[in-house]
Amino acid sequence: MNKSCQGQKDTVTADVVVFGHTHFASSYIGGSGKEKLFINSESWVGEDEVIDGLDRYSNTFVYIDEAQAHILRWNDGEVESVETL
Repeated sequence: MNKSCQGQKDTVTADVVVFGHTHFASSYIGGSGKEKLFINSESWVGEDEVIDGLDRYSNTFVYIDEAQAHILRWNDGEVESVETL
C-alpha cells in the first residue's frame, strides 16, 4: 500500500467498494467499523479457463442498481450473471 494512503485505509465512507483483479470474481462484507461490501469484478481481459476446479471468466464487470449489485459477464453478445449480491 502506498505510504500516503496507509493511514487512510479504513476511512472510505462508501457502502460498496469495487475493484478489478485478474483471478476470480468474488465479494465479501468487511471493513473496520461500518461494514462495506467489497466486490472483485474479476477481469475484462484473458480467456475463460478452469483453475483448480474453479471457473475463471473473462469479460466481467459490476452493475449496481437501487436494490443490489451484480457481477456480470459479456459472453458472445449476451450478458449473463456470475453472482448477484
